[in-house]
Amino acid sequence: MSAIGNTQRIYTWWLAVVLFACGIAFGWVARADDVASDPDNPFATSEEKAAAAPFRTWNDNSGKFHIEAKLLRLEDGQVVLHRRDDKEISVPLDKLCDADQKYVAKFTASNSAPTAEKPAAGGVDAAPVPDTTRPKLTATDFTAARPLDLTGSAEWKYLPDLALAGDKLPASRVPLKPVDFFDRLQSILLLPKEKKAFVIFYNDFKTHVSQVQACNLVSGQLDTAAVFARDETPIDISPDGALVLARVERAGSDDNKLSELRLYGRDGNKVKPIQGWKPFIAPTSPEHEVDTEISWAAFSDAHHVLTLSSFGQLVYWEVPNVRPVWSTTVAFGTQPTFSAGRKYLALLTKTESAGNFSAGHPLGRQLPMTRSTSGISILNVADGTEAGHLSIDEEPGPRAAVALSDDGARLALWQMGRIRVWDMQSHDMVRDFGFSQQLPLPFPQTLVWTTDNHLLLNNSILVDVERRIPIWSYDHMQEATAVRDGKVWYLEDGAKGSMVLACATVPNKNVLDSVAGYKPEDLLVFHPGMEVSIDLQINGDADEMDGIRNTIEERLMKNGMKVTADSKVKLLGTVEPGKTVTVRYHSWGMPPFSAQEHEVNTEVLTLSLQINGESVWKYESTTSPPSFLRLQEGETIDQALERVMKQQEDNLPKRWSSIWIPTYLARIPGSLLEGEKPQLPQPKAKPSRERTT
Repeated sequence: MSAIGNTQRIYTWWLAVVLFACGIAFGWVARADDVASDPDNPFATSEEKAAAAPFRTWNDNSGKFHIEAKLLRLEDGQVVLHRRDDKEISVPLDKLCDADQKYVAKFTASNSAPTAEKPAAGGVDAAPVPDTTRPKLTATDFTAARPLDLTGSAEWKYLPDLALAGDKLPASRVPLKPVDFFDRLQSILLLPKEKKAFVIFYNDFKTHVSQVQACNLVSGQLDTAAVFARDETPIDISPDGALVLARVERAGSDDNKLSELRLYGRDGNKVKPIQGWKPFIAPTSPEHEVDTEISWAAFSDAHHVLTLSSFGQLVYWEVPNVRPVWSTTVAFGTQPTFSAGRKYLALLTKTESAGNFSAGHPLGRQLPMTRSTSGISILNVADGTEAGHLSIDEEPGPRAAVALSDDGARLALWQMGRIRVWDMQSHDMVRDFGFSQQLPLPFPQTLVWTTDNHLLLNNSILVDVERRIPIWSYDHMQEATAVRDGKVWYLEDGAKGSMVLACATVPNKNVLDSVAGYKPEDLLVFHPGMEVSIDLQINGDADEMDGIRNTIEERLMKNGMKVTADSKVKLLGTVEPGKTVTVRYHSWGMPPFSAQEHEVNTEVLTLSLQINGESVWKYESTTSPPSFLRLQEGETIDQALERVMKQQEDNLPKRWSSIWIPTYLARIPGSLLEGEKPQLPQPKAKPSRERTT
């Protein structure tokens, strides 16, 4: 029978047919004689582009004078315009308004002559690199890399790895040049050796051009703002500043989008192309092409780069000759993290069978025979040997993050609302706690230590590890940030729509003072030694109910709790009807507008911790209609939905055994929730943008 798909899936072949037909009907398809006069045509001459440029209104910088004209060229600081009366006029560039100066800069950049070099941060504004100057693509085969053995059997050899003392960055605020509305912040790259920061923007809507703004952190001034390239974005710079690593964001007709890296040599204010390669495309092993996208890449030192694929293949490369050295796999959906000095790499591993991804996708016989055991591996980056291994009591999921503190003394793991912290000298877990319902938290994306006691979650929530609670919320740092030496580098709004690269000590004295009066043990509402009762309000036969109760009871006792028949502290388990949702399905290969609506009833499994009738922690799992349905012989869509939802309901009892129950739970003080603490100091022109949680 035919497969059925949810209408959220858009079928590009159908859309292409419709757009092509509309294009013919409405003249959207360009004729051959129209192409040269298209201002966006990359093969048009400068004269053809100027002739095709539209008339527009030009304004001087006083706002008093206006004229309708089209831009012809820029000569020696004079903007040459063509008026509607066919007369040419010249206007000094600095006499035009900001918007018109920006328009001229964009026009001249797109029509500038190709050069063999392009300015790096520190140079002057430049056009995107033409194809002829892009790095030559070199064929590589990552399957030739040496596979690692991460079974946790190696002796513990980890020692704290600190950043160089001379690499500390000065606190600074650097005003940036205005960017286009569609320019999105991609990253902030720090170069401690030169006391610089590079702010990377990419326009993924109109121009597909990346821009680099180089900031001098000593002077607090912008060195330059320069276009880097079209269709690629700088993602890292080597510790010595000699190499720049970029990822191709669009691959044109190439199906392997986001699969190519490019390496550039940096010499002062210039960068030169060196090498390009596709880390996860192995010409001798086409079966690997199910996983070619690069999800993360970074320099470990001046001569090596680490690359991570979407499904968890991690490869260590020697550069610039792009030779694969070693490879392993990380848990699907997770990302490794460096120690402060980049000697070690901490990564989440899952129990692996040779020849398979951590996500369970087979790659064929030629996949490196990696072996690993679930836990956190600490690798010596240089040779891939295991310097230490920390065991965890479950398989790491796709939404987990790990972080090493700057002093190398602590390691943290955040997964599904649970934070664990290990002492890296004794190898003991020193903290294992969850968050109360007072503050719902998003799924893990980023995790970083700002001090030896504070963790920053998703660039927004600051957690006090000793007190086991979130203590501060940052509204203005949720985009890309960089953290070093206890300072968070981020962008904030500046004057006239511009932005400022700023840094903040996290936490500062005001934040520390707000919690100084609270002792960690006084905040606990759930901890080992407490009496807990279990109340299961679910339907099922006696054996099934006893099995669920025994599973929960064993977990509580393992956590040090005492299970009693009646207590003010109660674990309440329920399975109740959820929302009725409306879904639309259409036959495979048919257009979305042919879809029909169907109503589906869901069920919600809930396990909540209640103290004196108040819920302080809760786990929920909900059944949901699938994105795709496969009909059995003679089956209607409604019948198929009923069958699939019944299967999900029957599987709900199996989820009880996988629910994590917190060992420690602390309550956030009311004064923090109500905002009863002073604001952080900011420059006089900028009010505080922080709020309490």
